[in-house]
Amino acid sequence: MADPRFLSDFTIGSLLGVGSFGVVLKCWEKENQKSLAIKVCRHNKSAKREEKSLEKIGKHRNIVDYYRSWKEDYSPKEMKTLEKLLTTCEENSKSNNK
Repeated sequence: MADPRFLSDFTIGSLLGVGSFGVVLKCWEKENQKSLAIKVCRHNKSAKREEKSLEKIGKHRNIVDYYRSWKEDYSPKEMKTLEKLLTTCEENSKSNNK
């Protein structure tokens, strides 16, 4: 299995938002320290639909920028870690919005 890009290429900073499909995290590329917002989706079908929509829209005043998307396959251990991260982000967001 290839080394997952998200876990190897980015440093996770903070939670930017939570939605029904996943979370948006402030991250930094390890290679150049460039700051990015990365949306991590749980549902492959909805993620694919959103990816196609963003590619069609291109530049839009309500979208900061869309660069690319990718799908990753995780080992069971990596998936457990990622699920824990997503769940923690969602729980923290809910408690902060009370």
